[in-house]
Amino acid sequence: MEDKLDLQNLLQEINAIDKADIKKPSMPYQIYIYEAERLHTRATEDLAMLQAINMPEDLLSKLLSRTNAFRRAQLNWIEQSNEKKQAQNEWKTAEPEFKKLRSDLIKSFQFAFRKHENLLDKLSKIKKRQFVRRYDNGSGTIICFRQRQSETFGSD
Repeated sequence: MEDKLDLQNLLQEINAIDKADIKKPSMPYQIYIYEAERLHTRATEDLAMLQAINMPEDLLSKLLSRTNAFRRAQLNWIEQSNEKKQAQNEWKTAEPEFKKLRSDLIKSFQFAFRKHENLLDKLSKIKKRQFVRRYDNGSGTIICFRQRQSETFGSD
């Protein structure tokens, strides 16, 4: 929990860094975190000697909060990456159902609009479009609604 707070406190400072000043790290993040924690531990043990040579007092607390913030940011990135993969997998399984739903909707609209030539023209343009392989909130909502409907009332 402390690392979330550290990240929130440093977020404005992190976002203020110019993109040109961002450098690619020379070591994996796990090693960096480990080394920063070791440095903090050693510096805490030698605090009296370090202060004797004029090390700023807040340097250790900054090191710890920045290490915690980095750990949280990395964890957030991993979680987002995993969520994206999970959403892609869910979409792969839901896509055939969405295609069928799209086809059913077009057929239903064709029947409903059979006496409205202008609407049938628009519908035929929609029907000719390629199926877009994209997961968006609208189609996801339709799929979820249809799944709940099937669970509640039985499948078609």
